[in-house]
Amino acid sequence: MGVRKYIYALIITLLVMLLGVYLVNSITESKVNRVRNLETGIAINILSLETQFALLQEVSCKDISQSILSNELDALAQKLQFMENNLQADDPELLRLKKYYSLLEIKDFILMKKINKRCGQDLHYILYFYSNAGKCTKCQLQGLTITKLLQERDNLRVYNFDYDLDLSATESLKKIYEVNEPLPALVIDGKIYHGYMSLEDLSQILPAPTNEEDNASSTASTTTKTDKKRK
Repeated sequence: MGVRKYIYALIITLLVMLLGVYLVNSITESKVNRVRNLETGIAINILSLETQFALLQEVSCKDISQSILSNELDALAQKLQFMENNLQADDPELLRLKKYYSLLEIKDFILMKKINKRCGQDLHYILYFYSNAGKCTKCQLQGLTITKLLQERDNLRVYNFDYDLDLSATESLKKIYEVNEPLPALVIDGKIYHGYMSLEDLSQILPAPTNEEDNASSTASTTTKTDKKRK
């Protein structure tokens, strides 16, 4: 009987070990599959974006009624705002979405500049670099100031970028326009300004609105309402 107990115990131990190995392998395979699916999804989204970007470059000037990619930006901004309010700043899913949103913003910026030049529109651009890492005490105030400015001007486009985001495309933007600390930092029509800027400061830098610019609302819009609220 004693030998039989040892055999039973050995068999049970082996079964437990095999079950453990099976569970570990299953969990690992499941994680790998999720990563593969995520990578595939991102690759498809990027390919779709590249294709859409190429097609939109052929858009007719008379068909431009708003930002070319405003629908996509608005949808992503809503998701991003919700996730920023409910997740940690270093949450992987939040960072992934923020990177995709930043890429979409850069695409819209490049495309709108090309269309602006081709169609002779008088649009102006602000690239707003902020930080959620606690080193930018006036970033929230700067965001409110920009929102106020957007309410007064129909020919202004604003793109928001997380200064600390680990993304090569935003790093390239920072190098091109020499964006450094202190933050907030604003690139206004290609020129860099560091530190908080009041509404009066921004109004002095940007050309005063004219009657033609007031009519620009029929051919170009500002950033989405959701995007205005994010920072």
